[in-house]
Amino acid sequence: MVDSGRDRSELLVRWALPFAVFACFAATAPGYGVFRDELYYIACARHLDWGYVDHPPVVALIALLARIVFRDSWIALRMLSAVAAAGSVVLVGDMSRDLGGGRASWRGCWRPRRRSTCRSFRSTR
Repeated sequence: MVDSGRDRSELLVRWALPFAVFACFAATAPGYGVFRDELYYIACARHLDWGYVDHPPVVALIALLARIVFRDSWIALRMLSAVAAAGSVVLVGDMSRDLGGGRASWRGCWRPRRRSTCRSFRSTR
């Protein structure tokens, strides 16, 4: 039960960023044609195997399930990837909070970073 405005704001902070990620994916899904990898995944779904050279067999299984449920809709495949991306954002935020980040861990996702913290991404001048 939500007992204060603080709990509501925590829910908003937790779900706003994943929803924004999903909305961006969903808004751009029908904007361009079918990519060759999507056609390849659909073809792999028609010929299931235990292993592929370039992707795990679960990818073909997900494409098969999407094909059974949504027919041959490539937009549905993109919506599944949008759900997966939003779910990844939720999982990363929850893990960072569980590891001691608190609310600041979610707020940190909103602030843009001006410099990279990884030396491999810094310029070598």
